[in-house]
Amino acid sequence: MLQAFGLLPHLIGPISVRTSFNLWYGLMWALMAWIWIWLVQMLWKMDPQAWLFLAAISTLNLIFLTLETLGAAGSTFTDESLSFIVNALILIYVLLPGTKAAFGVATGKKQSH
Repeated sequence: MLQAFGLLPHLIGPISVRTSFNLWYGLMWALMAWIWIWLVQMLWKMDPQAWLFLAAISTLNLIFLTLETLGAAGSTFTDESLSFIVNALILIYVLLPGTKAAFGVATGKKQSH
């Protein structure tokens, strides 16, 4: 966000590149920061809605990263590998039975009475 407002430079190796002020870009980063702060607070409270939101966002990120890599956007898997790995690990952790039980999410097993 600070880079979008022109307060911090982009670092490309040893080269520092100053960017111009971009209000829209900065506001989108501010919105993203607000969403992540909200999500962390909800995860801290063990809210099942936060579990669902995290599972949905990590799944969507994996889909979009795959499409971006396969598409004509010019990016390769090497460009997106760190983001892909982080989102995959988050999704795997979220779908573990212990994590689901901690958030009170049904595991899909039928209970007999």
